[in-house]
Amino acid sequence: MSTRIQAALVAVAIVAAVAVELSVSARLPEAVGDAVAGAALLGAGAVAAVTRRGRGSGALLVAGGVAWFAGTLWPALVFIHRGLLVHLVLAYPRLWPRSLPAAGIIAVGYVCALVTSAARSAEISLALAGGVGLAALVRHGSAAGVERRARATALAGAAAIAVALTVAAFGRLAGGSLDDFSLWAYDTAVALTAIVLAADLRWGRWEHAAVSELVTNLGELERPTALRERLARTLADPELQLGFAAADGFADEAGHPVAVPQPGGRRAASYVQEGGRNVAVLVHDASLLDDRRLLAAALAAARLAAANERMQDEVRAGIAQLEASRRRLVEAAIEQRRSLEEELRTGAEQRLEAVRQRLLAVGGDGALTELVDSVERAREDLRRFAHGIHPAVLTEHGLRAALEESAALMPFDVAVDAPDGRLPASVEVTVYFMCTEALANVAKHAAASRVQIEIRHTDDAVVATVRDDGGGGADLALGSGLRGLADRIAALGGRLDVDSPAGAGTRLRASIPI
Repeated sequence: MSTRIQAALVAVAIVAAVAVELSVSARLPEAVGDAVAGAALLGAGAVAAVTRRGRGSGALLVAGGVAWFAGTLWPALVFIHRGLLVHLVLAYPRLWPRSLPAAGIIAVGYVCALVTSAARSAEISLALAGGVGLAALVRHGSAAGVERRARATALAGAAAIAVALTVAAFGRLAGGSLDDFSLWAYDTAVALTAIVLAADLRWGRWEHAAVSELVTNLGELERPTALRERLARTLADPELQLGFAAADGFADEAGHPVAVPQPGGRRAASYVQEGGRNVAVLVHDASLLDDRRLLAAALAAARLAAANERMQDEVRAGIAQLEASRRRLVEAAIEQRRSLEEELRTGAEQRLEAVRQRLLAVGGDGALTELVDSVERAREDLRRFAHGIHPAVLTEHGLRAALEESAALMPFDVAVDAPDGRLPASVEVTVYFMCTEALANVAKHAAASRVQIEIRHTDDAVVATVRDDGGGGADLALGSGLRGLADRIAALGGRLDVDSPAGAGTRLRASIPI
């Protein structure tokens, strides 16, 4: 609305105030104060009501002005405006407060305004003044950031009203000796409160500062809908929607589709463009189009959010590609080890066995016998080497059989609890080497008498646990074997945890997704 129209509304409020005072033939000094306070309420309400964020407060100001002059015309209604003033300063800049204690004080204010005997009671007026001041102070103290600045104006207005009520109450307690002073103090407090609140709604920039602060703190918004909620609260538009470009239109931060309204309606759509295309849309109250600076600030927040979301998608895609690449490398290494083991077992080892058999067939002296023994030892060494690269029993019979074979070679009791079914090759091999590395460490360092291996398989993960009753004190950072296994497990998207308190044994736990 143009400034001329707002000025005309203020002029109408002044004329109405003068007309009311003339109609009741009030004494000049009191009539001036009464007219100024009432005109301030009506004029400030007219200015505030046509601002986008001041509709609720504007309605309360106008209602307060009407109630003010109603009390002038009909003395029985002289206190009716008090409830509206208490409501105004404790709910500002909204129509309804979000605090239950503030709502309770507002309810008390309306009761005191409607019950004349309560309104005339000095004690009740003092209690109401204290409650208003305390509630406004709590609201201001509980706010943070730029919202705290917005509530500072309401706190000042509440303080002015509370002081005026206090002065009036003390005037009644003093037997009427302060009536003139308290009347002027009350009229002044009401007029200043109305003017200051309207000016803050019309020209205050704390809402712009709120959007600016929101832009600088985008990284702190962790929940999917946090940005939309913050923008909706900042712009006083609970129906606000924020959508990002999707394959078939726009979707909000949770992935739900966002409908774009048609032009000319109650809701409007403003787009965020980048590189000549719409990357985001803000669906808001159409009145926000009148505040271009605020709309630009909100769109800047949406633009940064869109860029942030895009970069996060790129990072997530890069991480997924890296994890997939690491998994492929592990699986390729496992396949190469299996192939090498098979080649050694079916190639070089078989050829050594053929040489040994031919030497045995020839027979001969002791030197030839010694040569046969050397070939046999070389064949056994090659078998053990091939087994270390990739145990054949694991490929042929599975994880349980391979672990039981390794457990039988240990100089301590090993209990194996593993399912008979097969697992993916990369997971199976990784779990096997984790368990055998743990057994080797127990044999070298732990002085344990018993080890328990437990394998659990769910629909989406394999959990392998190795416990011993040794001396504990194992450290993942100090053992190269476990560090290598931890890296391999991590490459498969899993995690290796070591719990090894001194004197209480060691527990290794690997969790690998399938």
